[in-house]
Amino acid sequence: MSTHPIVRTRAAAIAVSAIALTLAFGTGAFAAGKITSADIKDHTIQGKDIKKGAVGTKQIENGSVASKDLAKGSVTANKLAPGAVAFPNSLWGPVLRNQTGAGQSNLQTGPGTPPMGQGSLALITTASSDLAAFGDSFDFAGFPLDSIDNLGYSSYNNDTTPLVRPSLRMEINPHLVDDSSPGGLTEFTTLTYEPDPGTQGWNTHADIQDDPNWYLTGTEGTTTTCTQANKCTLAALTTALDNHADTDTADPAISTGVYFALGSGVTAPTETAVDKFVFNNFTFNFEVTGVFMTTS
Repeated sequence: MSTHPIVRTRAAAIAVSAIALTLAFGTGAFAAGKITSADIKDHTIQGKDIKKGAVGTKQIENGSVASKDLAKGSVTANKLAPGAVAFPNSLWGPVLRNQTGAGQSNLQTGPGTPPMGQGSLALITTASSDLAAFGDSFDFAGFPLDSIDNLGYSSYNNDTTPLVRPSLRMEINPHLVDDSSPGGLTEFTTLTYEPDPGTQGWNTHADIQDDPNWYLTGTEGTTTTCTQANKCTLAALTTALDNHADTDTADPAISTGVYFALGSGVTAPTETAVDKFVFNNFTFNFEVTGVFMTTS
């Protein structure tokens, strides 16, 4: 099992966010009071460079910032689960390139009693041509399919039969065509998990990597025989990609987004919800204030 890709890409995202903040705050009234190279000698920020009231070395003990060091209204330890990390809004959000029609996806409070926290992800469609999509197009990029060993999530549906459940989708590079060949660098297929309808209310879909509910879109589905009409387990699908006779020896891997989707093809107005997404040893909690991650 590998956790490196998520850790690596999160660090990169934080660095990008830091640069963005620097650029954003470097204009207007703030510019007059910003820290410049003249304030930083020998690559260090000294005590005299920090204004009164700022968090300094006296407030930071054992390498941590305590809740008493944060301004009123800040995110403090008692507002997050132990070890939880808030994801910047730029990482989790509506996947607009896939969301179509009147499909909507947003974070909400409830419904009912979510399995984790007080909120969840809402996915809403009003017509059969709609598609609602919400996910993360950054953190999972490069994660090999054969390194996935624990997947699960909870879904909610209050509709009467048939009970439509939101699917989990991953945009992957199947690595069936050598990168030196035409189309080799632009290989793409969507890996989809379609849960069984289940019962009304909240349902838990645990260890879904072992469910025979996975398929690939396009010619990749035909190549692996894992199509929507003939679904496979994730292991069987990954093995079929690995064993395909081709000149591309790279492992099939997530290329961009991991997201939850509702539609298209849903014939009636439908609203579903998702919470407690498990990806290996990472658990993602959907709250109205953001998406939070814990590790185990």
